[in-house]
Amino acid sequence: MKKTYQLSGIDCGNCAGKLENVCNKKIKDAKVTILFLTQKLIIEADDDIFAEKEKEIFNLIHKKEKHITIK
Repeated sequence: MKKTYQLSGIDCGNCAGKLENVCNKKIKDAKVTILFLTQKLIIEADDDIFAEKEKEIFNLIHKKEKHITIK
């Protein structure tokens, strides 16, 4: 499964890259892509674990950057 979410509050491409790297290192069995210019978060994971990984990724992003919102 692959889902795309709208982000707001990412201030620079460097921050987006750091968040992407942290998520991909800490979250196993999922692929995270953060596109700074379009303010998008893309999560890819198997259907059976997607909801669990989505929650972990959202929590990790909010823990690292509290001001970012995900829709």
